[in-house]
Amino acid sequence: MSRNVANIYVETRRSDYKDILPTHSVQSVFDAAEGLSEIGPLLDKLFLNWRAAAYLAAMPICFVPTSGPQTILASLRSDEHVLSVTELLLAKLQQKVGEISADPGLRSRLRVACIESVEDYRKSLEHLSTESLEESHWQMLISESVFMMYIWYSQRACYMFAVAAFEHFLVGVIEQGQPGVQVKASDRDFPSRLRAVIGATAERASWSGNEAVIRREVRHTLAHKSGIVTDRFSRQTHKFIVTNGLLQIGVSNNKQLFSELVGNLVLICSELKSRESGSVCT
Repeated sequence: MSRNVANIYVETRRSDYKDILPTHSVQSVFDAAEGLSEIGPLLDKLFLNWRAAAYLAAMPICFVPTSGPQTILASLRSDEHVLSVTELLLAKLQQKVGEISADPGLRSRLRVACIESVEDYRKSLEHLSTESLEESHWQMLISESVFMMYIWYSQRACYMFAVAAFEHFLVGVIEQGQPGVQVKASDRDFPSRLRAVIGATAERASWSGNEAVIRREVRHTLAHKSGIVTDRFSRQTHKFIVTNGLLQIGVSNNKQLFSELVGNLVLICSELKSRESGSVCT
């Protein structure tokens, strides 16, 4: 499910914001890199940035306190707590409604009505699961425009950071494979230098292939065009949502991004291992 309000696109299922960068995916890369001691520091830096970006994208669900519903129920089960809150409420009402202090019977009836109302509310909550209570809290949050704007922008930021960190990793791989060479991703010969280190197959997946080109175009559009789609991007075949000329990034895009990039990393590690053993793949 999703909502699109005033060009702000947000995917609204709470469960979608879990496991954006699954631990087992990270482990698969380090398993593939086993024995490649020189690439370890590069991977450590990359995953530090990726994990931070993934946490940024997953932060919305952290606004739903998992212990909150249970805390509420516990307080409602406490007679002492209910009575103290009721007395506080009556004191506030008495300041605003003079008839309460003038009529002790009215105050007593209001006290009983408050306690009975709290009991009815407690019983209604008892029948709800913790999951239902958390979902109710989430739906309340997702209806707020400020919260929607936070989700909308956090997904854009996650995508930009993740792609930029991967580009920096590729630069590091080249500089490691070609000592003494200083490289920038904008260099004309960057693809050929990368191909010389990781092979043609891994280079296409990571840089010059269609999916890789689209990733970089998305990052460029978000970082330098405020998400306004360029003619160049419009000519690309892609699966991104565009509303009124504005590129939208949902949490599903970030999950797909990390899945693709993890696959690229496994491929790169496999190629580097093959080259170390003398069997070069293309």
